[in-house]
Formats: sequence, C-alpha cells, structure tokens
Amino acid sequence: MRLKLTLFLVALPALSGAQVWEKSVAPGLMYREEIDLATPRIIHALRFSPGSATTAKAVLAGGTIYEENETKGRGNVSDMVATEGAIAGINADFFPYTGDPLGAMIRNGELLSIPTFARSSFGWKNEAGTGLFGIMSFKGAILAKEAEIALDNINAECGLNQVVVNTGAAAFSMAKAPNVQIVLALDDAKWAPNGTVSGIVQSITADQLAVKVERGTAVLVAQGNKVISLTSMRTGDRVSVRYQSDGFDWAKIDNMVGGGPVLLKDGAISTDAEQERFKPDFTNGRHPRTAVGKDAKGDLWFVAIDGRQKMSAGATIQEMAQIMQKLGCRDAINLDGGGSTDLNILGVTVNRPSEGKERPVANAVLFYGPRPKLPISNLTLEGAATVDLTETLKLSAAENGKPVDGKDVIWSAQGTAWIDQDGLLRPWNIGTATVTAWIKGRIVVKTITVTKKTG
Repeated sequence: MRLKLTLFLVALPALSGAQVWEKSVAPGLMYREEIDLATPRIIHALRFSPGSATTAKAVLAGGTIYEENETKGRGNVSDMVATEGAIAGINADFFPYTGDPLGAMIRNGELLSIPTFARSSFGWKNEAGTGLFGIMSFKGAILAKEAEIALDNINAECGLNQVVVNTGAAAFSMAKAPNVQIVLALDDAKWAPNGTVSGIVQSITADQLAVKVERGTAVLVAQGNKVISLTSMRTGDRVSVRYQSDGFDWAKIDNMVGGGPVLLKDGAISTDAEQERFKPDFTNGRHPRTAVGKDAKGDLWFVAIDGRQKMSAGATIQEMAQIMQKLGCRDAINLDGGGSTDLNILGVTVNRPSEGKERPVANAVLFYGPRPKLPISNLTLEGAATVDLTETLKLSAAENGKPVDGKDVIWSAQGTAWIDQDGLLRPWNIGTATVTAWIKGRIVVKTITVTKKTG
C-alpha cells in the first residue's frame, strides 16, 4: 500500500509573515518547512515520534571513526541515507579534519566517543517518551598486574602525554612518537557506556604512528612521558579496562550524539555558550544552524536552518533557541552548523548547504521507516525551463500528464534559485538552478536557466 503524504498549512505557530508547510514522510516522521521573507530565513525540520513505526539511530559516516580515505571517514548525509537504507538524515556533531566526533556518541548501545570538552549531548531510545539532554563525563583506568593507570580518552588520537584505548569502532590507534601501542585480544568486545573489558596482551610495538584495530581487539596507546606507564606489560599478560560515564541514565539511552551549546531547559531559553567553550563570533553571528529538541508531547524536533545566503540569513544562538521554543520544544541543544548543516529526506537534500554542496561530516542521525511503493508511471516536472531574474516561476508535478497533488511532492532547489513547498521558484542570481522533487517514491530533476531581460 502506498503511503500518503499529508499537507497542512500553518499547523503550528509561525513567525509573523511566514509561511509553513508540513508533509508526512512516514508514520511518526513529518517534514516542516517555514519561510520567513522578512528576516529572511528558511527553516527545515523533522518531527520524529519515538515509539512509532519510524526509528532513529546515530550513525558514523564510514562505519568506523577513522578510515583510510580522502575524507578520513567523513561522508555526506545523502550518502549515509542511501548506504544505510534510511528515509531521512540530518548532520550531528562537530568534528576536526580527522573525522572524530568531538562530543559523546553512542550507537545502538556501543560507546564510540566521549566529549573532548564539557559540552551538551542528546540521547534517546526508540520508545515513546524518550529523549534526554545533559553533559557526559568520563573516567577510566587500565588495570595491569599491580598497576592502575589513568585513562585519558577512548577512540581518539592519543595526545601529548596521554593514555588512550581504541576499540574496533575506531579502526585505527594513532599517536605521534614516542609512543607504545599494545594490542589486546578481548574476552568480550562489548563497550557499553559503563563497564570493564578484559583481554590478553597480544603484541607490543613502539613508535608506530598508526596501528590497525580489528574487531574483537583493543589497542592501548601511551604517548610522551606516559609511555613508561605501559612498559611493564608483556605478551600474555591479562589487562582490564575499567571505565565509567556519568551524566545520564544509560538504561534510557541506546543512541547519543554530541553538540552544544544548550538552547532550552524546561521551556526557558538557557544558553551557556561560554561555559561550553564557544566563541562570541560563533554565538552571536547569524550562521546556518542544526539543532535537536523535545516538545511537551515527547516528539523530537531535528531542525536545519539555511544561512549565509541571500534567501536565508541564518540564526544566532539566541535566535536558534527562540525558534526551537516556538516549535514547542521544552529542551533543546545546538548541533554542528555552518557548512555542515544538511537535511536529506528520501534522497533529496531539502536545505541549501551554504558552501553550494554537501560537506562531508563525521556522523548523523538517520531515520528508518516504511518506504512508499515506487509507481510504474511517467513522472515529470511541468513549467518553463527559463525564468527572468525579476520574476517567479510556478512548477508542478505530473503523472502521465495529469497533475500530482502538492501533498505528494517534496521540493528542493540548488543553484541560482530557491523553491518553496508549493513549487514556487524564486531566482536570486543569473545562472542555473537545479530543481529536485520527490514524487510518490521517485526523484525527478529539472534544470532551470535564470536570465535577465535587457532593454
């Protein structure tokens, strides 16, 4: 049975003079677009209802934190959606060029990353009423013979004078010389947020910049003046890694992504950017933004705001908090933004990435649910192929030459024009615009040339 898209106009409070569309993507997942021409600002959002037929998961772009490719394991949200067989996805945490998420990350109960700084995180289960916000803390130790060695990090490049453990989810253990890298064959390779994992020393190497971490193993690495702390270990020794993560009730969380700063607490705006080590230009400037919030009904809102463009100025952190509040959220945090802001629905990038194309990111939240059945029909986009810079162009979808109801179409445009969910194309510069429409389970593309009349 083909799923129906449902269209509502101004179903939730909108900014003055703004226009709102809401379209159902799948049971428990709704897409909302709001266009405020006064600011100007374009807001895209997914409202997700945990406990529905749709589920959500935190996903690493390449499956592991580090990979031997050009992007170091990072990837586009659209590629993650396609590869994972998801129906939608949105970017999540901040990251350096290496692709290691800077904040906390848990994937299906597996601890992948801990916060580099004391910054906000968001965790959930695919159950009704889920969704927790807070700041994770971590402490751990390596137990070998009579020694107890403090652990500085997990699944990260070992920094100056640090001791780190890398699991199979990292794929590689990396550190500058001088270092020592110790491979453990594990009894059990389950890395929950809290626990003790034990194994036998399999091999010991010195000053290797990168060591492959196979599934079922872990690599302990010490760098600089901490090398001496691991030098007493020998092949065949039994070693344990004991660690504890605080700040959340882990029984209520299967997945987690990091971000920051906090935007809302108990319905009130409560930004703490300075405490979370964000600079004023990040906080006070209008930029593309991504955020996640939870409303009073328990629905989760994943929001992407276009910015740094003529048709959408973006938002400050304060404005982002106000937007999440107007959507009905009681609690919310900011996620990575700027060129990373990216929302894909059913294969269509619905927002306009500020760099003109998707930026490879470290991780994302992906949504899984029933897919509409592909039609056996001729789908086309109707409308002129050329539009003047001073005019607007109405586009529509057709199936075998007959109009398709607007509720069955999700519109997107990249290039020199932008489009709303009524199919109204607005040029902003001379050149080429690429219009993409999701129609009843199929994607249709049309190229529009933007010209300027002379005389």
